[in-house]
Amino acid sequence: MNKKQLKTRRNSTVALLMSNAKWRKLFELAARIEPPLGGVTWQFLFTDEPQIGPLNVAQCLVCDNSHFADCWPFPCIELKDIDWIFVPDEYHSSHSDPKRPLPMLKNDVNGFIALVQQNGQFPLERTDTGVKITGYQWR
Repeated sequence: MNKKQLKTRRNSTVALLMSNAKWRKLFELAARIEPPLGGVTWQFLFTDEPQIGPLNVAQCLVCDNSHFADCWPFPCIELKDIDWIFVPDEYHSSHSDPKRPLPMLKNDVNGFIALVQQNGQFPLERTDTGVKITGYQWR
């Protein structure tokens, strides 16, 4: 998707629910959770394929907090391109595979929600399987 298509897609939203500052604050709060939250699904505007990555990414942001630096997990991606992020209650270890399944790992989603709610207003949606943080409200 090119820049013009991305801009058109962003302009088709009803509301922007997360600013760069709010994403930064969310990432800083996520960095406080021990053990780190894992198995997090990221949905970006420029792709239909969700990405799995950590939520502890505050150190990857550039100084103006508008995008990630040229580093893992999401090099040079702008924060305004995050559609939503989902933190699951349980997730598979990255070392698990069909021949060697490992037990599911658990995230402290309730602790994360409590921490976030104590530190501001965020568009959180608790589901049966985790919590979704929404960047855009769509028509």
